[in-house]
Amino acid sequence: MAELIIMPKLGFNMSEGKLVAWYKKEGEAVTKGEPLFSIETDKTNMDIEATGDGVVRRLFIGEGESLPVTLPIAIVGSTAEDISALEKEALQQIAEKAPDAVPKDAGITADAGGAAAAPAAQQENNAAYDYDIIVIGGGPGGYVAAIQAAQLGKKVMIAEKEHFGGTCLNIGCIPTKALLHAGSEGLSPAEGKSEADKTVELLRNGAADSLRRAKAVLVSSAASIPEPGHVVCADGTEFTADSIIIATGSQPSIPPIEGAHISEAVDSSRFLADFASLPARIAIIGGGVIGVEFAELCARCGRKVTVIEALPRILANMDREISQSIALNLRKEGVECCTGASVQNIAESGNGAVVTFTKNSQEKTVEADKVLIATGRRAVLPEIGFELKKERGALVTDRNCSTSVPGIYAVGDCTKGVQLAHKASADAVNCIRALCGEKPLYDTSLVPACVYTSPEAASVGIDADTARQLGYDAVVKKAMLTGNARTLISGSGRGFVKAVADAQTGAILGAQILADRASDMIDEFTAAIANKLTLDDLSHVIRPHPTYVEALNELFM
Repeated sequence: MAELIIMPKLGFNMSEGKLVAWYKKEGEAVTKGEPLFSIETDKTNMDIEATGDGVVRRLFIGEGESLPVTLPIAIVGSTAEDISALEKEALQQIAEKAPDAVPKDAGITADAGGAAAAPAAQQENNAAYDYDIIVIGGGPGGYVAAIQAAQLGKKVMIAEKEHFGGTCLNIGCIPTKALLHAGSEGLSPAEGKSEADKTVELLRNGAADSLRRAKAVLVSSAASIPEPGHVVCADGTEFTADSIIIATGSQPSIPPIEGAHISEAVDSSRFLADFASLPARIAIIGGGVIGVEFAELCARCGRKVTVIEALPRILANMDREISQSIALNLRKEGVECCTGASVQNIAESGNGAVVTFTKNSQEKTVEADKVLIATGRRAVLPEIGFELKKERGALVTDRNCSTSVPGIYAVGDCTKGVQLAHKASADAVNCIRALCGEKPLYDTSLVPACVYTSPEAASVGIDADTARQLGYDAVVKKAMLTGNARTLISGSGRGFVKAVADAQTGAILGAQILADRASDMIDEFTAAIANKLTLDDLSHVIRPHPTYVEALNELFM
């Protein structure tokens, strides 16, 4: 199968490469491991080897020419393959980011918005654009679906209007966790942001490279669905497919608070983008996962932080003891948590803002240089020319990720349910299996959740209160980590592991963990619940010493 060869990125600071020499001409055979071309970067020449056997079908740049990293420079495939679609996709990428490098005979130019326009001859032949599956959205749901489908031999196109990797990789989980790590290492906000950006860029390029290696066709464009089976990109180019997967994710949800749109009030995406210039006083509206993680991060950077939460406690959807423990830890970090508080308005004040809220029927105010509104996220959908069943703005799907219209599927945050990256990826696998006539692999009602505070918190399944509400005779096993050797070594302080089980059968129903490695430890319980294991089953496992997870020995014994 034909492969796009890209200008490699050989370092964090490398933005483009200069092609020094081609070792093969168009039409010549090349074998895996054989030098294909040489590039110059930072005044150093480096030979790049072929990644597979084939024939050089097309060279997009000549010797002595430069091109930004990750853009296509050649196509290698068999002599019998039709590479027209792959060639067009490559030329579109070049036209968008390096229009001066597009070969004059290509018939592709960049429009005013930077998007590539296809040659008229190709636009007239819609058959050239037909795919088995078109995926709209390149996040953890979209790119996993595209890779899975392509690896199974499906002809796949994936359209992404911004960066591959989606919210989690670019402006969510990955950069925030990188900043939390940088903060624990004592780096300044600017230094932490720089390190986080490097990590994001590396993973973003890796996601796009994985798609290319799987032979999916990548299109950098927004896309709409005027009717089932048809996708139209921003430049007006139309593609057809037997199946369309919507994976367009979510965005911050801003509540109808007076003054929520003043310049000092920002959502999590903007807050993250501006993190290098973190001001002295931060007010955070919302005590969920996003608000709590940013609160700890800002406090560790020496900022004065106030969290305002409408519900009686922060992290209200998690185990009560976890919520109380994290609230205590935040107070030790200097964070003020105002729970049971209803925000009335946000107003400009000098160079900052004033947040007015009521608590216990009393009006209170908090002055801040910046206000982070972290009150949840809502589904984002592409423009759709027909009706799809929705609830609260999110698409309704069945266990196979099918929507209410045949041939239209949806995965991840744009659907009703849990908005987590790993759930979106599980959706994607189930969706592709359904399209291939297979049963779902994952039970997406069983999704672990993690909070990356210090110590971390994690949970899966149900807690004791919920179990009893559902009619179980629930038993709770709990082990404290105060005597755990690894916890004492790390100096992280208080922590615990709880398991909830059915007293009659011993079957594990849920688990809640507060520990330095809770996000890793929860996996044992997730696997146990998925496989219907009991407390007795887990008591037979030998766990290594000294580790956090050996605390489970006490729990099960």
